[in-house]
Amino acid sequence: MNSKELNIGKNSKGVARLWIEGAFIENAGFKAGERAHIEMVGNSMVITASATGKKKISGKPGRPILDMTGKTVTQLGQAGDRVQITITQPGTLLINKL
Repeated sequence: MNSKELNIGKNSKGVARLWIEGAFIENAGFKAGERAHIEMVGNSMVITASATGKKKISGKPGRPILDMTGKTVTQLGQAGDRVQITITQPGTLLINKL
């Protein structure tokens, strides 16, 4: 399993934001222009690649970006909280507050 740690940040309006980009999520199987499904399972967030997902992966080929704000993120934690993001299998990320 491959993982990394990030801090939950804030956008320009002070709303909690989690931004994941580049090789890490590309190695997890997420591509720019594709879609993902986000759900809370207990205290964890699970993100899965899904053609019918509500969240679009932005960015460019080779540099996908998963940008989440608001309630999606505050269910996990607040700005400044540290999270661990783990690739559990191809097309699936598990995010836990540390």
